[in-house]
Amino acid sequence: MNEEKMKKDCAWDFLIYSYFGIVPESIYNDIKKSDSAKEEYRDYCVKMVIIKAYEDATGQGAYNALFTQKNLGDKLAGMKDKSKEVKKEAATYIFKQVKGLASSNDYDTWHYEVCKELVEKYYIDIKNKDGNFFTYGNAQKWVNMTMKYLWLLGWLPDGVKEEKLHIPIDSYMIDALWKNKNVDLPLDKGDRSKSYSQPSDYVLPWSKWDYEKDYKECQDSLNESDFNMQRENTTWIKQAEIRKEKENKTKYPKFFVTSSAENNSKE
Repeated sequence: MNEEKMKKDCAWDFLIYSYFGIVPESIYNDIKKSDSAKEEYRDYCVKMVIIKAYEDATGQGAYNALFTQKNLGDKLAGMKDKSKEVKKEAATYIFKQVKGLASSNDYDTWHYEVCKELVEKYYIDIKNKDGNFFTYGNAQKWVNMTMKYLWLLGWLPDGVKEEKLHIPIDSYMIDALWKNKNVDLPLDKGDRSKSYSQPSDYVLPWSKWDYEKDYKECQDSLNESDFNMQRENTTWIKQAEIRKEKENKTKYPKFFVTSSAENNSKE
């Protein structure tokens, strides 16, 4: 193995461990010393990806906000406990469904059934006066980020093609998709004829989306506009940088000595 490839492999291993907590296969095998290490390692990687995707799906939005409400009183502690129980059941369910996914599956049907089941699991076990707060929007983010990460890492189930995957919907993507008038977005208080600095403020928040009139219509229109996973990845990064524009203007001056001309250009 040449030195350049060794450095690239080393960088990859470090980045994957830093982001997902996934240790390199050689280290995993050395620690586990399992006879079925190959399959066990792949299962371990999928589980770590599901954990990370769950954080993406619930770290913000209606689901996360619920647990900050103070008017729930004693009910809040019980709901948190039940949420932990359902999370284990739901994560195990996703893991089994991903493991069983094959090229023979109709991906759109598989995706719908998995997301629907996730919503139902939370609805059955966790209820509040407003109904089910783990929405189809949360479910699609969990499933879609799981599949996106597996795609990025080169670990998609055999025969599952990238072009079949659904792009994860979040506020960054809503802002980017707003410009494409062919993409259906569920308006909350906005007008597609107008231009907003942050359109996602005027669209129904993704964590409140249901299937039929929100997610499905958007996804169907995306399929027609050929908005694939690679394009989504680039678009998401670009949109993230646009959101961070003000922060980026002050980042370097906080760390480095800059000329007055540079400082003026960042104002």
